Amino acid sequence: MRFERVTGGPGSLDTHEVPAYRKAIEDAIKRMRPDRFIGYENWAIVDPFARNHKIGTHRNDIDPSTSANHHMDAADFMELCADSDVRAKLILLDPPFSGRQASRYEKGDKCLYAAGDGRMGRIGAAIPKILIPNGRVVKIGYNSNSPCESGVLELTDVKLLYFGGLRNDWIITTWRRANYSLYNFADDLDGGIE
Repeated sequence: MRFERVTGGPGSLDTHEVPAYRKAIEDAIKRMRPDRFIGYENWAIVDPFARNHKIGTHRNDIDPSTSANHHMDAADFMELCADSDVRAKLILLDPPFSGRQASRYEKGDKCLYAAGDGRMGRIGAAIPKILIPNGRVVKIGYNSNSPCESGVLELTDVKLLYFGGLRNDWIITTWRRANYSLYNFADDLDGGIE
């Protein structure tokens, strides 16, 4: 695992524009060697909190004034992707994690991580259904918790962004989905695996 502490610069309500976050996305893409994705040529980049960021092939933001393709609750969007058999090479998890960031939304919780209504759990439950083996999740927020159930993803990178003064640090984590094993398919086999 790689760890780095970098300056966050002036900060922004649009975290997609913070250079360290953009670099984390670029680094995740660079580390995904094409030869490890044979059979997954039509991969997607899923961004459930896209705002006006254009890197995603499947972009959502609940705010209808953004340029995202969909304007739904992020948990509903992730479940829609899973039900539609979207196969992602990269998932960007950048929910509003502070009241300052969420202040532009007219509805919804001011901090999705602390909402307590199960939406982050629903988002996490959709990740294994969407993310292909060796795919990555880049997550930004105030914690380094795994974005889905333990054991599905491996933590590969941590960037701690500091802004100085009394501002909280941001944490950017990159997670990799391990290769499938026969245990992923045990329910499909007669008698299971011993």
